[in-house]
Amino acid sequence: MSPALALVLGLMLEPDPVTFRPQVSVRGDVVRLGDVADLSAVPEPLRARAVDTPVARVIGGSQSLSIRVMAARARAALPGLSPWLAIEGDGVVRITSAPIESPTAPANSPTSAPAPSVSAGDVLTLRVTVGPVTVEREVRALQAGVPGGALFVRTADGAVLRALLAEDL
Repeated sequence: MSPALALVLGLMLEPDPVTFRPQVSVRGDVVRLGDVADLSAVPEPLRARAVDTPVARVIGGSQSLSIRVMAARARAALPGLSPWLAIEGDGVVRITSAPIESPTAPANSPTSAPAPSVSAGDVLTLRVTVGPVTVEREVRALQAGVPGGALFVRTADGAVLRALLAEDL
C-alpha cells in the first residue's frame, strides 16, 4: 500500500473529535450533549440524535462537570458516537442552569400554584374502598392540599397517612 493511500485511509478512519465548550448555560436542569459540545464533525443523521442525548443533570444553580464522564454517558446512550468522542485527558465544563419559565405566564410574572382548598388543621373524612368494603374515618390535614393532589393526614389514634384529596370538593 502506498504511503499516500495509507494516509488517506487513516484520515477517513479517524474523524475529528467532538470539542466541548468550557462554559455553557442551559435552561432547566438536564444537560444534553448538544448544550456542551460542538457536534459539527458528526454526520447529520447521528448528529440529530446526539444533540438531544442527556449527559448530566445540574444540581443547584451551577456545577463543573467532567468532559470524560459526559462523553462516556453519550457513548453509552449512542455507541455510534464513539469515534467522535475519543476524549484524551480530562477537563471540565462549567454549567449554569436557568429555571424554565412557564409558557402560559408572562416572562416577568411569577407562576402561581392553584390555591389550596384544604388547609392544615382542617377535619376531613378519609374514605378507603377495597372491593365491596368501604371504611370511613375522620382525619385532620397536616398540610394544605388541592383537589387531585396528595397530602398527609393524622388519624385520631395518631397514625400519619398519605391521602389523595378528591377532585370533587
